[in-house]
Amino acid sequence: MAFKKGNSGNPQGRPAGTANKTTEAIRATVNQFISDNLPNIQAEYNNLESKDKLEFLNKLLAYTLPKLQAVQMDATIQPPPIDVSQLSNKQVKDLLNEIIC
Repeated sequence: MAFKKGNSGNPQGRPAGTANKTTEAIRATVNQFISDNLPNIQAEYNNLESKDKLEFLNKLLAYTLPKLQAVQMDATIQPPPIDVSQLSNKQVKDLLNEIIC
């Protein structure tokens, strides 16, 4: 029984966030491989030069931490206006001295 053009057997599709079965299987296989070989991986890591250790960690972090996206923001700070009419002469002079110095 064929579907009509534009209609599928699953009109709602796969739910959002559901992982691909192949991706899940590969991820599980890689995780199992790492778990089984962790002592060997640690031994090889210990034999690396400092520069190579940093490179290894940098590559590893790409798979463990989410990548950061650039964020644009306006950091202009506007101080609240000062009503100098409520200040005494001494307070105005002190304020001016503070601004000048």
